[in-house]
Amino acid sequence: MRFDKRQVFIKGVTFIELMISLVVLSILAFLALPLQENDVHRDKEVQLKRALYSMRRAIDKYWEEEHRSDPKKNYSKKYPLNLHVLLEKRFIRKIPVDPFTQKAEWQTISSTDPLNSIMSNKENVFDVRSLSDLENKDGSKYKEW
Repeated sequence: MRFDKRQVFIKGVTFIELMISLVVLSILAFLALPLQENDVHRDKEVQLKRALYSMRRAIDKYWEEEHRSDPKKNYSKKYPLNLHVLLEKRFIRKIPVDPFTQKAEWQTISSTDPLNSIMSNKENVFDVRSLSDLENKDGSKYKEW
């Protein structure tokens, strides 16, 4: 039987080839990590938009129901006193969790609050906003959405 030196090199993978493969895989994994983080952040933004939409829709439906039952009622009295009223009257199933604060707590805006006010007089719930101080990639704060 004849021994050929070239067959030894063909049969196995050298240590250098293995190291080059590991370096390439490491670089690809390192480049993919920020993309995954962006996806997680984008998912939280979508969850926030859905939560705000569902609560604002429930507030509008509550106002319509109050207006239908008593059209002469004062405009500001047609809004719910707090978010729990929406739960009790089944306009929402649960108060959604803010994906950025991880709490079911929201800043409520009253219909009688001055425009762009920081604090609410809590007379009713005209609108809701996030309590998060984080900013979107375009520089807008989530609590201003």
